[in-house]
Amino acid sequence: MRGIQKQTEIFLDSCAGDIIRKLDDKFDSHDFIKKLIKYREHGYIARLSGYATFKNFHSQIGRYLKENSCILNIKSDGKNRSINIKGYNSENEKWKKIV
Repeated sequence: MRGIQKQTEIFLDSCAGDIIRKLDDKFDSHDFIKKLIKYREHGYIARLSGYATFKNFHSQIGRYLKENSCILNIKSDGKNRSINIKGYNSENEKWKKIV
């Protein structure tokens, strides 16, 4: 899937800034997703049970963070490998808050 689904974009617009404020100054996309899970009341995350769906959603999150990095006051800090919410070690983007 190319781009960000409108529903995903609206959802992230509503909570991404708050999530980033709660993260350390350096974090990765998996850290962001782990905090995002706490927003289950929105109903969107609860539907992400399959790995393919998670991988797709993760890609959209990465795209969203990149496209909105100036608004979110973050910048890319290279690549990282860490454990995702499914328990797999996978590559993801590292981020750094701009202060």
